[in-house]
Amino acid sequence: MKNFILPISVLSVLLVTQSCASSNLTFTNEFVYADTIHPERHYRLAQKSLKEKDYQRSLRHWRILSTVKPDAAEYKNRIRIVEALADRMAYLEIEKGQKLLKMGKLEIARMHFLRALFYQPNNDFAFGALREINTDEVTKAQLTHIDKLKKQQVQQYADSQ
Repeated sequence: MKNFILPISVLSVLLVTQSCASSNLTFTNEFVYADTIHPERHYRLAQKSLKEKDYQRSLRHWRILSTVKPDAAEYKNRIRIVEALADRMAYLEIEKGQKLLKMGKLEIARMHFLRALFYQPNNDFAFGALREINTDEVTKAQLTHIDKLKKQQVQQYADSQ
């Protein structure tokens, strides 16, 4: 059997917002080698990733194992379990983010929505919430700029009188 490469990229999440760099989350752009000769390596990495709560990495390794050994029901069960854990964690992060968004704590809410994307990279709700935060910040910045311009015009008018 041959080894083959599965390209995995999570960096597209970083395109959502410019302030992602200030987040404590780390995203990797890595290649996972599907080692069909030594599947125990993937088993160890899947278990290790699960303990570290890196559910997406764990899922990648379980999926490789289920591809290498399609008859092994254990791997399919593990995939379901890890997917459920990732869904639950994403839900909790979104819930926290929504509460913080209502309180006006945009930066902390952003962090929770980014964490939700860490657990569920294709979560449309988290992407939408990040877009909303960015739109609100741009609108506030524009209004602040307009207020400054109005004050300058009023001051110029007062000075000319």
